[in-house]
Amino acid sequence: MGQYYKVALVDNEWHTKVITPDGWKLLEHSYYGNNTMRRIEKLIFKQWMNLMWIGDYAQCASLVWKHTFEDTEAKWYDEIYTDDEILQRDSNKDYYLVNHFTKEFINMTKQEMNEELKDRLGWVIHPLPILCRVDWDFWWGDYTEDMLNGEYLWRRAWDIISVYELPRDYDEQFVKEWYHDKTNIYFFKE
Repeated sequence: MGQYYKVALVDNEWHTKVITPDGWKLLEHSYYGNNTMRRIEKLIFKQWMNLMWIGDYAQCASLVWKHTFEDTEAKWYDEIYTDDEILQRDSNKDYYLVNHFTKEFINMTKQEMNEELKDRLGWVIHPLPILCRVDWDFWWGDYTEDMLNGEYLWRRAWDIISVYELPRDYDEQFVKEWYHDKTNIYFFKE
């Protein structure tokens, strides 16, 4: 049986926001286009945050499982967020997931459209729950070990991450001088 996860976002003043006090399974929410992921994208849009997807079996689970924070969101993965609560993407722009600690970026717009990364349902797994999950080293949860790129699994938890938009015709070479492009790397494949 897979774990249940909560998302913890910590800003630069150590304010903690916990998304879903009841917990989700990874397969329920961790794909592009899901309102939960679009909500988290909105919360880190142009704002640097430390992120973790904390499993209920993780050693640090008490951070979000045993304590109640005033700043929590209790919506389920399938509940509809309002348009103001989710990131509304402009079709003329590309959206970048930027890790300011590892100096890496993912062009989410390109990755989401990558046919090679789509699963049997036509979805592309969002990289954040894979990169930022915290659980036991040997516990794979909903995804099996052979589906995941182990080099990236959980190694970005607590990193400083944000989302930015750039014009569609933007020259990525400018970004690549300081950041490494991870757009075409798979984090999950069936």
